[in-house]
Amino acid sequence: MSFALIGSGKLGRVLFQAAAGPRLVIDMRPENLEPFRAQAELGVTTRLADAAQCQVTAAAVPAGACEEVFAALCPQLPEGHIFLNFSTNWDIPQELAEQYPHLHLLNVKLVGSAIGISHGLKGLAVVAQAPGQVLEQIQKSLPGLETMAGDPIAVRDINTRATRAALAAAVALEKELAGLDVPAPMIRAAAGCLMPGVIIAYQNNELGGFAQKIVDELR
Repeated sequence: MSFALIGSGKLGRVLFQAAAGPRLVIDMRPENLEPFRAQAELGVTTRLADAAQCQVTAAAVPAGACEEVFAALCPQLPEGHIFLNFSTNWDIPQELAEQYPHLHLLNVKLVGSAIGISHGLKGLAVVAQAPGQVLEQIQKSLPGLETMAGDPIAVRDINTRATRAALAAAVALEKELAGLDVPAPMIRAAAGCLMPGVIIAYQNNELGGFAQKIVDELR
């Protein structure tokens, strides 16, 4: 599956690494394309219309630019093209989808952190309801992400709650250890390495006996 990426920010870099097959990177600012030039099999470009040569396009641009990007590119895409909106704070208007029924215009929201994914964690792409074969094509295009059909709108609330819970735990630990006069480097290691490592082990069912006992007590 050929894959076009619009946007070269943190999310764009995550999607580029998660994508498989020949990749094209599009950004309006030429200087932002240089980090991708050596790896993008289909090259880099500042022309939106070049996305039409691919089968799947993912837009990873700021919410304020989404409407302009979709309005400019949709008329130039061929029938059956899959055009994904990864913006957290912008959704494809229903009237736009109705205007281009020959395209698969889909909202996709990422459950996960761009920073976390860049460090090897696997995020989840939640795709608005789409035909089964379209979801399969998206999965083939982005094998570096888990993918499921669901309600992308719910992702905003999930990400907010998870972010708040993670930060609350980290801040609480830092305060607790500081109150015990623990040296700052040890506090940073506990919050920045130990805590994330424990969470990864928990998600992968790799906890040791000590940590598992704590889970059992919490439950």
